[in-house]
Amino acid sequence: SVESIEAQGTATESTESTGSFFRADGLNAAFPSSMSWHWASDAATLEVFAKAGQHVLRFLGDDFALVAASLVVASGDCMDDLSKFHLDFGPPKIPRGVAATALMPLWPDRFPSEGHLEIRPWDANEMVTYHYQAGRAVVFDGKLAHRTQPFRIQSFAGTSLRVL
Repeated sequence: SVESIEAQGTATESTESTGSFFRADGLNAAFPSSMSWHWASDAATLEVFAKAGQHVLRFLGDDFALVAASLVVASGDCMDDLSKFHLDFGPPKIPRGVAATALMPLWPDRFPSEGHLEIRPWDANEMVTYHYQAGRAVVFDGKLAHRTQPFRIQSFAGTSLRVL
């Protein structure tokens, strides 16, 4: 739950196992230290994500499967100099069109005008901002450059967390 994630605070180590989730902080220089990933660490926990995954997979086709799932938690600011464009599936042997990322806002119910998803389409030089909507996932190719739109956690009124 959001409350149990909030109670964990910020881990002092880079990784930590918490129940059925594996916590990874600051995966690399593309991410601010205020963000952590809570990966499903066993089949039973991955199954919790299965229903949402099935809805996404309907649009992707039979060549795709849910192989990993995580909660992306921000417990502090994500300023412009700390939010870097990156690829989720960077290794060169993974071509376009074979791996995808799905992001869905979970907390809070409404996002302010910041903290959304910024992408760099392959066929355009301009950055595009996708505004998260409750109950809707944004799905994009794992080779598409993207980042978290910079934000101040105070913009998320009434909470100290932002969860995807």
